[in-house]
Amino acid sequence: MALTLTHLRFAYEIMETLDVADRGAYYSGVVYPDSRMVTGVHRAKTHGDGNPCDPFLPGLTDFEKGWAAHEYYDRRSHPWYTRLSPWPEDFQDEQRRWWRFITAIKTVEDMQSFEAVGDVAFFRSLPTPTPPPRGEDPALLERFFRLNIDFYARRPELADYDRLRAECHFSPKMIEGMREFIQEMVRDPDLCARIAAIYPAVMLETPLAAARPT
Repeated sequence: MALTLTHLRFAYEIMETLDVADRGAYYSGVVYPDSRMVTGVHRAKTHGDGNPCDPFLPGLTDFEKGWAAHEYYDRRSHPWYTRLSPWPEDFQDEQRRWWRFITAIKTVEDMQSFEAVGDVAFFRSLPTPTPPPRGEDPALLERFFRLNIDFYARRPELADYDRLRAECHFSPKMIEGMREFIQEMVRDPDLCARIAAIYPAVMLETPLAAARPT
């Protein structure tokens, strides 16, 4: 559910508990699941049951730990996003306004994450996974990783998020709808504060102490 830099922020903060040896592979795993937006593989192949979901489980590779950290944050942040929505979670809504609103929340959260950890060199060494974990087109997988590296090379602006979503095949109507929500949100200090509170709330639910090696 969250966007890339929020996922990397979370993974960065729990990394010490996971005994990560290869940070490049780890961060590559964090970024990988949402590559489906460019490669076109079904979401079930990169998210949910049958994929790495708990980074604290033993026996995972560093890449799998990153992949699982992505899934872990997705699952725990989702209820917090939903609580901020003024509408029920209705994926049958013709206008998809719930989905646009939630994605707007994630965008504001991502901007906040850049302010928090944008100077961390996540992308200095971010290898595209080889071979592709779910049989993706290697060129499309490489394109997704390059898009993210270029995107976060500087502080993203709202127009940058619009362009990234166009690259990920969002319709112009969806992009416009999300932009309108984001513009409303950034003018609402109370809502921005509530969005900013999501990340620390997830961190409080994360068993960092229990995960540390004994």
